Amino acid sequence: MDNVYSAGEAVASLFNALSSEGAKNADTTLSVWKKILLSIDEKKTKRDGTRSYTGESLYCHSKVVDCKNGILLIEVDHPGWVQLFQLARTYIVRGFKKFAPEFNVTSLSYRLKGQTASLRTKKPAPGPQTPPAGPQESPVSGQLPEELQQIFARMRENLLTHGRNL
Repeated sequence: MDNVYSAGEAVASLFNALSSEGAKNADTTLSVWKKILLSIDEKKTKRDGTRSYTGESLYCHSKVVDCKNGILLIEVDHPGWVQLFQLARTYIVRGFKKFAPEFNVTSLSYRLKGQTASLRTKKPAPGPQTPPAGPQESPVSGQLPEELQQIFARMRENLLTHGRNL
C-alpha cells in the first residue's frame, strides 16, 4: 500500500507543480481580455429600442485558451461569434499591445467549444516505416487461393442461372 495517497496530498502535489509565473500570466491575460472586450463601445440602439452590448456579448460567449508566439487562441461557443471577433480583431490586438505588451499579441486564432485545437507544437509524425525483411505476401496478388476461386465460381454460376439447376 505504498502508492496510496490521500486526496489532500494529491491536491497539494498538483498545486506545487503549478508555477506562480504561469498563474500570474493567466490572471493577467484574463483580466486584460475582460477589460478589452468590455471596452468595445458599440452600444447601438436597434429599431425596436433595445440596445446591443457587443463587447459584453463577446466576453460572455468566449474565453482565452492559450497565447503562444504572438497568437491568442480564443474559444467561442458558436461560429457566428468568430465573425464578430473578426470585426473587432484590430481593436483587440491593439488593446493587448497597450495593456499587456509582454504577450506580444499579433493575431487571433479561434476554435469552437468542444474542439481540441491547440497552439502547442505537435509531436512530429513518425517517418516512413521500413517493411520487415523477407518475402511478404501481397494482400492483392494475381492469383486467388483455390478455395476463394471455387466460391466465386459458384457465385458466378448462381448469378448466371438465377439459382436454377439446368
